[in-house]
Amino acid sequence: MLLISSQNTAEKGHNSYFLPQYGLYGHPIYYGDWPEIVKDRVALRSYGEGLEVSRLPEFTPEEKELIKGTHDYLTINYYATHMANATGEAPFDRRSTYDDMNIIEWLNPAWPKGGPDWFSIWPMGLRKVLNWLKETYGDHEIVITENGLSDNTGDIQDPHRIQYIRCGHASFYYSLSLISIPGKRKPIVKNELTLHTDILSAKYL
Repeated sequence: MLLISSQNTAEKGHNSYFLPQYGLYGHPIYYGDWPEIVKDRVALRSYGEGLEVSRLPEFTPEEKELIKGTHDYLTINYYATHMANATGEAPFDRRSTYDDMNIIEWLNPAWPKGGPDWFSIWPMGLRKVLNWLKETYGDHEIVITENGLSDNTGDIQDPHRIQYIRCGHASFYYSLSLISIPGKRKPIVKNELTLHTDILSAKYL
């Protein structure tokens, strides 16, 4: 997951990152086609590279009709959060997702780290990505298939891992108060701080 560092370009920036990541899989299934911004950017980069057609193939009308709506639920793997900034057009001899979308990724040095260098911990990250998925694809069942914290110590006394899970899940449960939950008669009314405090005090979710 990625957090855009400039508030003025947050919405555009989130889409510039999330759409070529999640959107390449989610949009065809939920909407029947690639995200428009991805199609436009890959086509522009492809022509700049001297190609006659976009590197991103087009769906035929029959393919769009066939794939749209072929979902039972949505799954994600979530571990870490990175920062990003918009950047200028990269040289056309470079080819990557970030170059296609004009963004550069970096790690916030103030955030705790896990085992690998890329494992940057920000508890609100899970909530942010879940909210984006809900806003983009609507109210559908979401299954978190992978989540956790790695380290390089091998120590079974790992309060940092406990804290990662508690804080991340507290953020997740708070996000439930911001979205509709089918079948629930009463909304969750506890604010973020109260919920987080309750979870840490009880030592369970």
